[in-house]
Amino acid sequence: MTRQDVHIEIETEGELTAGETVGYRKTPMRRSAPFLDAPGATDDAPFQPNAQAAVDVDGDRFLSFLIGRLVS
Repeated sequence: MTRQDVHIEIETEGELTAGETVGYRKTPMRRSAPFLDAPGATDDAPFQPNAQAAVDVDGDRFLSFLIGRLVS
């Protein structure tokens, strides 16, 4: 599995998107219009990852690993 540093946020204010997970792989991170003037909300802030996301997987190898674990 190949992993990449990401910054993950959970949308909590959106009328139609509440609970949506948003991930950024690099800056700039785009803010919603109501938060553009919020303190500390700048699009030029340095990228600070808070998670790692799987971006690629060797499917055959993973399946072999999974089956091995399930039957043991």
